[in-house]
Amino acid sequence: MKNYLNSKTFFKICCLLFITLNAHAKPYFTSKNISFEIIGKPIDRKSQEFKNEISQIIALQSNPDLHDLELAFQEKNFNAMTLMKRAKINANPKTHRQLFALLERVTDTSMSVTDDFKNHWQTKRPYLSDKRIKNLIAPSKGYAYPSGHTSGSFIFAHVLGMLYPSKYSKLQDIAQEIADHRVLVGMHFPHDVEGGKKLALVVVGGLIQNKEFQEDLTKAKKELSKRYFR
Repeated sequence: MKNYLNSKTFFKICCLLFITLNAHAKPYFTSKNISFEIIGKPIDRKSQEFKNEISQIIALQSNPDLHDLELAFQEKNFNAMTLMKRAKINANPKTHRQLFALLERVTDTSMSVTDDFKNHWQTKRPYLSDKRIKNLIAPSKGYAYPSGHTSGSFIFAHVLGMLYPSKYSKLQDIAQEIADHRVLVGMHFPHDVEGGKKLALVVVGGLIQNKEFQEDLTKAKKELSKRYFR
C-alpha cells in the first residue's frame, strides 16, 4: 500500500509540474487559417438524430459502470500524463525535458484551437439540454461542440504514438475511453465526440506540417534514444 501511495503522489506532483510549465507554453499555430466547418456542423437539435442521442445518453446513465465513473472523475482535468500513466509510459518533466517541452506546446495548441471552435459553435452540453440527463461529475465550463477531452486525448495519442510506436494502439484505445466517458457523465453528446476526433486529425495534420513541431519532435526522439541506449 505504501508503494502505491508513493507512486500516486509522485504522479500528482508530475501533473502539477506539467501544468505549471504549460502556463508559459506557446502554441505551434492557432485556428486563424482553419475553417470551422472543416469538422462539420453540430447536428440539428430538432432532428431525430439529436433525439436519438438524448435517448442514448439516458440509457447509458440508467446503469453506469462504477469503474467508468471513477475513471471519468480522474479524467476531469486530464493532460498528456493521464494517457502516459494508463499506457505505462515511464517519463516525467524532470527526466524528459525535451519530451515535455514538446507536450507543453502541443497542449497549448490543442486548447487554443479547440476553444476557438467551441466558441464559434456555442452548443449546450447534454445535462443543460435535457432534464433527464444528469451531470455525473462536476460540470465543465464552456460549450459542448466539439469535445475538448476528445480532441485533446486523440492529439496526445497521435503525438505520443510518434515517440512510442509500440504504444500507439493502446494510446488510441485510451483516448476513445476518455471520449466515451464524457458521454456517459452527461458532458457531451456522441456527435461532440465525433467532432473532437475530426478536429484532432486536423490539428495533428497541422503539427506534422509545422517546422517548429518537427524540430521539437526530433529533439524529443533523440532524448528518448539517449536514455534508452545509455
